[in-house]
Amino acid sequence: MDIHDPYRIPRPAVISFSGGRTSGYMLGHIVAAYGGTLPDDIAVVFANTGLEHPATLDFVDTCSKAWSVDIAWVEYDWDAPHRTRIVDHRAASRGGEPYAALIDRKGFVPNIAIRFCTGFLYVELDIKEVIASKSLWRVGAFRPREHGPSRPERLP
Repeated sequence: MDIHDPYRIPRPAVISFSGGRTSGYMLGHIVAAYGGTLPDDIAVVFANTGLEHPATLDFVDTCSKAWSVDIAWVEYDWDAPHRTRIVDHRAASRGGEPYAALIDRKGFVPNIAIRFCTGFLYVELDIKEVIASKSLWRVGAFRPREHGPSRPERLP
């Protein structure tokens, strides 16, 4: 009987690493499923809002070093290419700057009726930066091939 390892995810893939314990658990198992080394077509991204607890930033850095995983640290920056600034543990914002910049740009605070925080500070940054840096396909192509688009498009 052939049992599929659920942590051997379809490739190419982007792993959005939150810096939390369950995210660390997941990443650790994915790395182990590939024999301790992630393939080049699996990218890991941590999107920092600048409001994360310092222990979260330390945990992301520790996971990266312990498992030899290149985790791309990204932050919202309207003026940067792809609206994304690349940082690292040392340079990561710790005073809420990316979150404040998004509110300044939008002109109001996200609320129950208009929820833009997650889309701008996590999802959009993760995908855009990884696609730009690794030349991967658009979001739809990150799914298993049988579910992906018939004609993947590259970002402009």
